[in-house]
Amino acid sequence: MRRLSFLLVGILVIIPSFVSASFTANSNITISNITLDSGTTSLIIFSGSTSNDMSVNSGQLFVTNPGIFKVGANTTAVKSFKVKKSGLVVVCSNNTTPGTSYVTLPTEAAVYIVEPVTTVCSTEIVIPSCSAVTYGEWGACSAGTQIRSVATRTPTSCTLTTNQTALLSRTCSITPTPTPPVIEVTPTPASQLESRAIKNVALYNRLKGNILLKTEDLGKAYYVHPSSKNIYYLGRPHDAFVIMREQGVGITNNNLKKITIGVEQMSGADQDGDALSDLFEDAIGTNKNKADSDDDGHSDRTELLGNYNPLGAGKLSVDTNFMKAQRGRILLQVEGKGEAWYINPKDNKRYFLGRPSDAFYIMRNVGMGISNTDFNSL
Repeated sequence: MRRLSFLLVGILVIIPSFVSASFTANSNITISNITLDSGTTSLIIFSGSTSNDMSVNSGQLFVTNPGIFKVGANTTAVKSFKVKKSGLVVVCSNNTTPGTSYVTLPTEAAVYIVEPVTTVCSTEIVIPSCSAVTYGEWGACSAGTQIRSVATRTPTSCTLTTNQTALLSRTCSITPTPTPPVIEVTPTPASQLESRAIKNVALYNRLKGNILLKTEDLGKAYYVHPSSKNIYYLGRPHDAFVIMREQGVGITNNNLKKITIGVEQMSGADQDGDALSDLFEDAIGTNKNKADSDDDGHSDRTELLGNYNPLGAGKLSVDTNFMKAQRGRILLQVEGKGEAWYINPKDNKRYFLGRPSDAFYIMRNVGMGISNTDFNSL
């Protein structure tokens, strides 16, 4: 391939839209007409930077498959540099010393956009690529394509690589098969579920609202009602779902927003692959077809993990006193579709109880162990 080397030092170079077959900067190169808010600025590509391709188009700097690639700016108007991949910010670096400070691009093979910004970096915006991903089951074949969602990812708030994203879909063909009989699982009526009154008031006051797991009896799960002094056996996932519905209390959307959202593993469809189920996104109002609902460069999941607003700027507004008052309750969205949330007494956050299996997972995952002796003393 043809190698393009730039030998100009200290000269303003205005580069039109182009793509180089192979790029090496043998000296610092200044590129003008890069978009900065409503105006333009210049960027510096530092000497020694390499990549397979580089282009400047419509005021943006594109870099393909970088090696060691460093970009800076010689003006105080530029406070930081954002590096984006597939619309998400993967690296941010502050322009602490104009002309000397720089951002280093990732070396993972991909197309990156380098953007100068008039604000400094925030700690929550760096989104690493996933080092490991596990996928859910394939969905039904539709129009020659099957899709599946991401079950788990490492680290939790990472963004998928190009290859990992490609594995979310595959071509398929439909083979007619006999329709199996539908077997409906009927939840046990609440009146038939195991429950009893608690007589040990002192122990009840310590445990009310918690999920108890009997560590000496196969981890059986029980829900201690936060106000009725009753304890309920959760049993099967459908039984846990019955308890959730029977013991839940209604709450308005405005009051529900006062409680911090706890993000846990979720099952079910996830059309945008952001590790937030479609049911969950419908409940909180984000776009289940976009990993980044407000197009700010941060995925909805990443923003929720930092208690940032996935639908706008800034932090989510919560009321700590209100949160404490809801400890251990199961809340139902009366202005929605009756979506249910469990308020964990350990952190006062609300956890989504989307489907019976989700409710069962959350209740067991946030539960606290109890010995048979302490349990029997209730």
